[in-house]
Amino acid sequence: MEVDFKEEFINIDFDNKLLENNNHLINSQEHYLSYKQKYIEETLQNYDEYTKMSESYVKLQNKTSETETKTMYTYVDNAKVSDLKQSIKSVVLKQRRILQNFLTYIEYLNSNATLLQPPPSSKPRRRFQLFRK
Repeated sequence: MEVDFKEEFINIDFDNKLLENNNHLINSQEHYLSYKQKYIEETLQNYDEYTKMSESYVKLQNKTSETETKTMYTYVDNAKVSDLKQSIKSVVLKQRRILQNFLTYIEYLNSNATLLQPPPSSKPRRRFQLFRK
């Protein structure tokens, strides 16, 4: 159950997806940068969880140790291994959902960039007055 977490979830060039469409929202704190920062924070948190659980899983899988004259077997609690596998799976699925949501949001920004443009600055209307005192 190996997932290249960094390659699949972290090393993604989201900015390039916006630049491909010449999207002006690439530097928008309100519409893009804050969501990107949130994605990165959640991803790094999930990566830490995944790394810790993966290391525990590898330790549990090392059942034997051998010397020149002896082979020692270690009892492995299958319920604990199963729970750890399920936890790893849930972290990966959660991260895939987060990634898919963010990619969908980027597609939305690319398809509706004109809707999110700030309204043009409105100047006060001048009124023509014929007779002014």
